[in-house]
Amino acid sequence: MACTKLVHLYCFFTIFVYLCNVITKKNKTMITVSSREFRSKQKSYLDQVAQGIELLVTRKNESFKVIKVTEDDTLMSKEAFFARIERAIADVKEGKTYTMKPNESLDDFLNRMEVEGHV
Repeated sequence: MACTKLVHLYCFFTIFVYLCNVITKKNKTMITVSSREFRSKQKSYLDQVAQGIELLVTRKNESFKVIKVTEDDTLMSKEAFFARIERAIADVKEGKTYTMKPNESLDDFLNRMEVEGHV
């Protein structure tokens, strides 16, 4: 009896996930092209990606999803990212930090940093 309930629950969950995927992707279009076709019509495909169309470029046994970079995306390499963190840690160890005064607002602190030439 318990096994039957689990099967029913599993089936319900599977159908629910499927329907959620259908609903959320209902208005999206995905185009799949070969790497050769992508190269020959690159501008056209990139214009479509800019408009929100999902693009999959295939090559031999691999596929690549082409997406538009947003402001939230980072263009920094992993090495550059960790180098920046290391520099920041060194600055803190050397005392190259700035402290907010008691009861100073963030806006006042940032304005003070600008006036003092730290920004």
